[in-house]
Amino acid sequence: MDHLLSLRHGFDAVVAESDNALQPLFAIYGKGCQEAMRLQLEDGNPCILDLFPRITTRTVTPAELASIAGADRCFCNLNTPEDMQQLQIKQ
Repeated sequence: MDHLLSLRHGFDAVVAESDNALQPLFAIYGKGCQEAMRLQLEDGNPCILDLFPRITTRTVTPAELASIAGADRCFCNLNTPEDMQQLQIKQ
C-alpha cells in the first residue's frame, strides 16, 4: 500500500489492476471522491467500479505491481483453510 500512497498526489483515487480488472479493495481513496460517491449513491448506483470514470483515477498496472515485493500475493483467493495453507507454503 505504500506504493499506492506514494502515487496519490493529483488523484482522487489510486487503484490496482489485476488480470485486466480493477481491484477496488486494493485502492486508496481521497476526500475528492466524496461528492461523486454521494451523487452516484443518490442515483441508486452502488457499483464502486462505476465511480472511477467520474473521478481522477490513477491505475496501477500489473507490470508496476510486479516490481513490488510481495505484490504477487495480493490478489489470490483464500476461500478455505487449504487455500491459506498453500499461500503459507509459498512464503
